[in-house]
Amino acid sequence: MKISFNLKFICKLLKIPSRVCTKQVTTSTVEKQLRTEQHLLEIQKTKESKMSFQDVNSIHRPNILAFVQTEQAHILQKRAQQNHELQPKNTSFGQYFGGLGGFETGLPNY
Repeated sequence: MKISFNLKFICKLLKIPSRVCTKQVTTSTVEKQLRTEQHLLEIQKTKESKMSFQDVNSIHRPNILAFVQTEQAHILQKRAQQNHELQPKNTSFGQYFGGLGGFETGLPNY
């Protein structure tokens, strides 16, 4: 069963120029586009993984060495940014260790 979507919305979502969108877009087209994007992301992750584990001591050509080092720095920066985005915000010590000392525990304040 194919479900037709709003043509203008799908074309905008897939970044297809309006002059190219002459037919109705169906779920199979959208699913194919999503599978392609997912496959490209997997390829990119594989390339980043290979690049990040590249032994720079085995590279003797200075231009290739500079390229690999630059790419490794970009990958590390990207991963650090992704990890930073995943960390919870506005955390405090009391959020994890509430009730240490103070009036309710019978212990003196500090």
